[in-house]
Amino acid sequence: MNVEMLQVADAVAREKSVERELVLEAMEQALKTAARRTNAGNNGEAEIDRTPGGLGLCQGRTLVQDVEEEEREL
Repeated sequence: MNVEMLQVADAVAREKSVERELVLEAMEQALKTAARRTNAGNNGEAEIDRTPGGLGLCQGRTLVQDVEEEEREL
């Protein structure tokens, strides 16, 4: 799937006559938006590795003394 994401980015860039990097940045933003909608309050990051097509997603958590919200606190 990861290599396919790069192929899609290349195809969209060619079709719309925009830079590939702009397409990849839009895809990363879309992934972050989807994560926020799936997990309300998610302040995570998304990164598509430009060479092998890897994908990295991470979610930030707040370090607290007493955990009240397991999905947001550690």
